[in-house]
Amino acid sequence: SIESWSRTLEDGERALDLAIVNAAGVADPLSIVAAADAYLDGITTTAQITTIPVPRAPLIFGPGDLAPLAALFAAAPPTGLHVALVPCLGEHNSALGLSRQLAGYSTHVPAGHASAGVVNGVVIAVGPGCGSAADWHSAGAGAALAHELGHALGLWHTVETGGGEDHLADTDADNLMAAQPAASSTLPLSASQRAIIRAHPLAK
Repeated sequence: SIESWSRTLEDGERALDLAIVNAAGVADPLSIVAAADAYLDGITTTAQITTIPVPRAPLIFGPGDLAPLAALFAAAPPTGLHVALVPCLGEHNSALGLSRQLAGYSTHVPAGHASAGVVNGVVIAVGPGCGSAADWHSAGAGAALAHELGHALGLWHTVETGGGEDHLADTDADNLMAAQPAASSTLPLSASQRAIIRAHPLAK
């Protein structure tokens, strides 16, 4: 079955359609969408959500190998930017022998329209039992989803962990798009960031 989420557009807002696959057993995935929507000034999300059985193992992908994500996105509703909710998310670089857990991941910055052979979408780990990944409650997962949707709509980290910046004059480390947004005391988007996400073709 497919659940739907939407709210009335306010003056000047753009709509972003999400095609969500709930592979995490979240009882109320709409609450995560609603929490994310609250962070994205100038954008309102609409969503169709389908629920599938929870995978037995964490979702692991690697550089240049997005097949595990593509297989998950294939279960999503047919229209909108693909979003997957999973219990645990990990990235493994076999060449370097490195692995890490992720709270979320966006396949491209910015994402594009779905096309043959190209994996476009966002994955969010909603736990429990995923170490440093997003909190199980809707507020934590909502912030993680909003952060990754920001990437999909063209936003980079305001300040990288290594010190690099996004070169926008009105952003700093205390922002939704900080490399570690959970450490920010407030999570607003700046005027420059709002202009960027509103200009993305997926925001209609």
